[in-house]
Amino acid sequence: MKDDPKFQIELNIYEQKLLDFLKKNKTGFSKLQITEKTKMNKNTVEKYLDTLCNYGLIEAMKLKQGEKCYFLRSKNTKSFDQIHFEIKRGFDIRKSLIKESLKLLENSPNEEIISVYSNCIHWLFSFDKILKFSISANKQKKPVKLWIELEKEIQEFLDEVTTGISNDLCSAVLDNIDKKDRDILFELEYFIRNKNQKT
Repeated sequence: MKDDPKFQIELNIYEQKLLDFLKKNKTGFSKLQITEKTKMNKNTVEKYLDTLCNYGLIEAMKLKQGEKCYFLRSKNTKSFDQIHFEIKRGFDIRKSLIKESLKLLENSPNEEIISVYSNCIHWLFSFDKILKFSISANKQKKPVKLWIELEKEIQEFLDEVTTGISNDLCSAVLDNIDKKDRDILFELEYFIRNKNQKT
Protein backbone atom coordinates (compact mmCIF):
# COMPACT_ATOMS: atom_id res chain seq x y z
CA MET A 1 0.00 0.00 0.00
CA LYS A 2 2.69 2.52 0.96
CA ASP A 3 4.62 1.68 -2.26
CA ASP A 4 1.55 2.55 -4.36
CA PRO A 5 2.10 6.00 -5.96
CA LYS A 6 -1.59 6.81 -5.37
CA PHE A 7 -1.11 6.30 -1.65
CA GLN A 8 -0.23 9.66 -0.11
CA ILE A 9 1.31 9.74 3.34
CA GLU A 10 0.28 12.73 5.40
CA LEU A 11 3.08 13.58 7.79
CA ASN A 12 2.61 15.44 11.04
CA ILE A 13 4.93 18.35 11.92
CA TYR A 14 7.40 16.12 13.81
CA GLU A 15 7.66 13.54 11.04
CA GLN A 16 8.11 16.30 8.46
CA LYS A 17 10.83 18.00 10.53
CA LEU A 18 12.75 14.73 10.90
CA LEU A 19 12.36 13.89 7.21
CA ASP A 20 13.52 17.38 6.14
CA PHE A 21 16.53 17.08 8.44
CA LEU A 22 17.53 13.70 6.98
CA LYS A 23 17.03 15.00 3.41
CA LYS A 24 19.65 17.67 4.05
CA ASN A 25 22.02 15.24 5.76
CA LYS A 26 22.16 12.13 3.56
CA THR A 27 25.08 10.46 5.34
CA GLY A 28 22.81 9.48 8.23
CA PHE A 29 22.76 10.19 11.93
CA SER A 30 22.27 8.35 15.21
CA LYS A 31 19.18 8.99 17.34
CA LEU A 32 21.27 11.08 19.76
CA GLN A 33 22.71 13.23 16.96
CA ILE A 34 19.22 13.79 15.50
CA THR A 35 17.84 14.75 18.93
CA GLU A 36 20.67 17.25 19.51
CA LYS A 37 20.61 18.80 16.03
CA THR A 38 16.82 19.10 15.70
CA LYS A 39 16.38 20.14 19.36
CA MET A 40 13.43 17.76 19.66
CA ASN A 41 12.47 15.61 22.65
CA LYS A 42 14.23 12.20 22.51
CA ASN A 43 10.97 10.25 23.00
CA THR A 44 9.33 12.22 20.17
CA VAL A 45 12.36 11.57 17.94
CA GLU A 46 12.28 7.84 18.73
CA LYS A 47 8.54 7.54 18.10
CA TYR A 48 8.54 9.36 14.76
CA LEU A 49 11.74 7.80 13.44
CA ASP A 50 10.00 4.44 13.86
CA THR A 51 6.93 5.79 12.05
CA LEU A 52 9.03 7.10 9.14
CA CYS A 53 10.77 3.71 8.93
CA ASN A 54 7.37 1.99 8.79
CA TYR A 55 6.32 4.36 5.98
CA GLY A 56 9.45 3.33 4.06
CA LEU A 57 10.67 6.95 3.84
CA ILE A 58 13.80 6.38 5.93
CA GLU A 59 15.71 3.33 7.06
CA ALA A 60 17.90 2.38 9.98
CA MET A 61 21.22 0.59 9.81
CA LYS A 62 22.42 -1.28 12.91
CA LEU A 63 25.98 -0.42 13.86
CA LYS A 64 28.35 -2.67 15.80
CA GLN A 65 27.67 -1.37 19.33
CA GLY A 66 23.88 -1.69 18.95
CA GLU A 67 23.59 1.95 17.87
CA LYS A 68 21.38 2.71 14.86
CA CYS A 69 22.08 5.13 12.04
CA TYR A 70 19.03 6.68 10.33
CA PHE A 71 19.14 7.92 6.77
CA LEU A 72 16.84 8.76 3.88
CA ARG A 73 15.54 5.76 1.94
CA SER A 74 16.47 6.05 -1.73
CA LYS A 75 13.54 5.70 -4.12
CA ASN A 76 13.55 2.81 -6.60
CA THR A 77 16.39 1.04 -4.79
CA LYS A 78 16.41 -1.94 -2.48
CA SER A 79 16.49 -1.27 1.23
CA PHE A 80 19.63 -1.95 3.25
CA ASP A 81 17.93 -4.99 4.84
CA GLN A 82 16.93 -6.40 1.41
CA ILE A 83 20.49 -6.00 0.11
CA HIS A 84 21.90 -7.69 3.20
CA PHE A 85 19.39 -10.55 2.94
CA GLU A 86 20.33 -11.17 -0.72
CA ILE A 87 24.06 -11.00 0.01
CA LYS A 88 23.70 -13.40 2.96
CA ARG A 89 21.60 -15.77 0.85
CA GLY A 90 24.25 -15.58 -1.91
CA PHE A 91 26.94 -16.46 0.61
CA ASP A 92 24.94 -19.44 1.94
CA ILE A 93 24.46 -20.74 -1.63
CA ARG A 94 28.18 -20.39 -2.35
CA LYS A 95 29.08 -22.02 0.95
CA SER A 96 26.96 -25.13 0.25
CA LEU A 97 28.27 -25.33 -3.33
CA ILE A 98 31.88 -25.10 -2.14
CA LYS A 99 31.34 -27.74 0.57
CA GLU A 100 29.75 -30.10 -1.96
CA SER A 101 32.61 -29.55 -4.45
CA LEU A 102 35.27 -30.23 -1.82
CA LYS A 103 33.49 -33.41 -0.69
CA LEU A 104 33.66 -34.78 -4.25
CA LEU A 105 37.44 -34.22 -4.48
CA GLU A 106 38.40 -37.43 -2.69
CA ASN A 107 40.77 -39.54 -4.85
CA SER A 108 40.74 -36.90 -7.62
CA PRO A 109 43.84 -36.10 -9.70
CA ASN A 110 46.02 -33.19 -8.53
CA GLU A 111 45.02 -30.93 -11.45
CA GLU A 112 41.36 -31.25 -10.46
CA ILE A 113 42.10 -30.61 -6.78
CA ILE A 114 44.12 -27.48 -7.64
CA SER A 115 41.42 -26.17 -9.96
CA VAL A 116 38.55 -26.76 -7.50
CA TYR A 117 40.38 -25.30 -4.50
CA SER A 118 41.57 -22.22 -6.39
CA ASN A 119 38.03 -21.61 -7.72
CA CYS A 120 36.53 -22.01 -4.23
CA ILE A 121 39.04 -19.60 -2.70
CA HIS A 122 38.64 -17.15 -5.56
CA TRP A 123 34.84 -17.14 -5.04
CA LEU A 124 35.29 -16.50 -1.33
CA PHE A 125 37.75 -13.66 -2.01
CA SER A 126 35.37 -12.08 -4.51
CA PHE A 127 32.55 -12.33 -2.00
CA ASP A 128 34.74 -10.75 0.67
CA LYS A 129 35.37 -7.86 -1.74
CA ILE A 130 31.62 -7.20 -1.92
CA LEU A 131 31.57 -6.86 1.86
CA LYS A 132 34.70 -4.70 1.94
CA PHE A 133 33.05 -2.40 -0.61
CA SER A 134 29.87 -2.23 1.49
CA ILE A 135 31.88 -1.36 4.59
CA SER A 136 33.97 1.27 2.76
CA ALA A 137 30.93 2.82 1.04
CA ASN A 138 29.19 3.31 4.40
CA LYS A 139 29.16 7.09 4.81
CA GLN A 140 29.06 6.82 8.60
CA LYS A 141 32.44 5.07 8.59
CA LYS A 142 31.31 3.10 11.63
CA PRO A 143 31.22 -0.70 11.64
CA VAL A 144 27.86 -2.05 10.45
CA LYS A 145 26.86 -5.04 12.57
CA LEU A 146 25.47 -7.14 9.69
CA TRP A 147 28.56 -6.68 7.52
CA ILE A 148 30.99 -7.34 10.39
CA GLU A 149 29.20 -10.59 11.31
CA LEU A 150 29.17 -11.77 7.70
CA GLU A 151 32.82 -10.79 7.21
CA LYS A 152 33.73 -12.93 10.24
CA GLU A 153 31.68 -15.86 8.88
CA ILE A 154 33.48 -15.61 5.51
CA GLN A 155 36.90 -15.55 7.21
CA GLU A 156 36.02 -18.61 9.32
CA PHE A 157 34.84 -20.51 6.23
CA LEU A 158 37.96 -19.46 4.28
CA ASP A 159 40.09 -20.84 7.14
CA GLU A 160 38.07 -24.08 7.05
CA VAL A 161 38.55 -24.44 3.28
CA THR A 162 42.28 -23.69 3.26
CA THR A 163 43.07 -26.21 6.01
CA GLY A 164 41.96 -28.93 3.58
CA ILE A 165 44.75 -28.11 1.10
CA SER A 166 47.75 -30.39 1.49
CA ASN A 167 51.17 -28.73 1.91
CA ASP A 168 52.49 -30.11 -1.38
CA LEU A 169 49.56 -28.58 -3.37
CA CYS A 170 49.41 -25.28 -1.51
CA SER A 171 51.88 -23.44 -3.80
CA ALA A 172 50.14 -24.76 -6.93
CA VAL A 173 46.77 -23.46 -5.68
CA LEU A 174 48.35 -20.09 -4.83
CA ASP A 175 49.89 -19.87 -8.32
CA ASN A 176 46.51 -20.66 -9.90
CA ILE A 177 44.78 -17.90 -7.86
CA ASP A 178 47.56 -15.46 -8.81
CA LYS A 179 47.00 -16.20 -12.52
CA LYS A 180 43.29 -15.35 -12.18
CA ASP A 181 44.20 -12.01 -10.59
CA ARG A 182 46.70 -11.24 -13.35
CA ASP A 183 43.90 -11.74 -15.89
CA ILE A 184 42.07 -8.82 -14.25
CA LEU A 185 45.19 -6.65 -14.60
CA PHE A 186 45.42 -7.55 -18.30
CA GLU A 187 41.78 -6.50 -18.73
CA LEU A 188 42.51 -3.13 -17.10
CA GLU A 189 45.61 -2.64 -19.30
CA TYR A 190 43.52 -3.48 -22.38
CA PHE A 191 40.88 -0.94 -21.28
CA ILE A 192 43.54 1.79 -20.82
CA ARG A 193 45.10 1.05 -24.24
CA ASN A 194 41.71 1.20 -25.97
CA LYS A 195 40.75 4.46 -24.22
CA ASN A 196 44.09 6.06 -25.08
CA GLN A 197 43.79 5.01 -28.75
CA LYS A 198 40.31 6.57 -28.99
CA THR A 199 41.54 9.89 -27.58
